[in-house]
Amino acid sequence: IAQLDADACPDFRLLTPPEGKLSIGVEPVRDTLVKFSLSSVGERRVCLIDAADNMTPQAMNVILKTLEEPPAGVHFIVVCHQLSKLLPTIISRCQRLNLQALTEAECEEVLLENHVSDEVLGTMLELAQGCPGIALQFGEAGAQLWEDLKAGRRVEIQAHDKKLSSELKQLLLLRFCEVQARKGGTYDWAALYQDLANMQAHADEYNLSASWVVHSQLQKIESLQRA
Repeated sequence: IAQLDADACPDFRLLTPPEGKLSIGVEPVRDTLVKFSLSSVGERRVCLIDAADNMTPQAMNVILKTLEEPPAGVHFIVVCHQLSKLLPTIISRCQRLNLQALTEAECEEVLLENHVSDEVLGTMLELAQGCPGIALQFGEAGAQLWEDLKAGRRVEIQAHDKKLSSELKQLLLLRFCEVQARKGGTYDWAALYQDLANMQAHADEYNLSASWVVHSQLQKIESLQRA
């Protein structure tokens, strides 16, 4: 356990977007495959991909062959939030296990255990949408930004620049559009969600800075709120 906490376990690899990025590129995938091709300390090795729908198309293609014929004793746990973003060939090579969102009562219990204050508990529950880990990732600063988004308070939104990273703000904006679409809003919210997801997915490819993406997405949300 100590090795896992220190990211020093030779038989475990966690693949997530690097700090400051929203996608998993080719290089960390190749690095993982090279390490797993070497001799192992134990009998089993595990690679956790969180989340696979954040992988670039090139990274998905690189890992495809290994998923089809993994080295002896190597197991891949592939977390995915949007199945439609994965290559069909990756889906066909995995055993699918659907996990359900927590109930509101279960989410509340998790949030209270993590010392979320009563003042923001309601907002954090709305932000969580059955996944309290998401709400905890954004924290109380994210909860305030969520309320500002709902109210359309642009000045307050700009004030969050130093409280949340651009990457977290991008994720929160995407979450906001997703929730509005689920509430039975117009098709425009669902279309905007897809638009923002595509912009975030290709930001690195087109050398778009995270701060520029946030500014552009805020403008799109405000335009839809005014419509």
